Amino acid sequence: MSRVLLADTGPLYAVIDRSDEHHQRALDEFEAIMNVGLTLTVIVPVVQETHRLLLQRIGLHVASPWLQEINAATVIVATNLDDYWQACLRLHQYPDQRISLGDGLLAVVSQRLNSPVWTYDHHFDTLGAERWYPGV
Repeated sequence: MSRVLLADTGPLYAVIDRSDEHHQRALDEFEAIMNVGLTLTVIVPVVQETHRLLLQRIGLHVASPWLQEINAATVIVATNLDDYWQACLRLHQYPDQRISLGDGLLAVVSQRLNSPVWTYDHHFDTLGAERWYPGV
């Protein structure tokens, strides 16, 4: 049985945008994820955020096929109202941090599914989410 790995927006976007500072890293890590048989899983808010960034920064010609590809190649997980309230509570614990609600939701779902997060965002350390690293 494969292990679930939750993806954050940063690496998903970096895989696509060749000008992103993490592009090569994201490609290498994506290959590692596929090689070890992890089940790449994405919450709906991450799909929305990544799609929006692709639309704004690159264009519809990239964003539209990416949406079809992400739906076909990953497991999409919906968040629920309890996830939302738990994420809000977490954000209120760190009033001095600029942590997005999307990151809060991903951290909550990570805990609920007992799954690490593929991310480049240090806020997940603050939120207490397990981060995935290649080879771990």
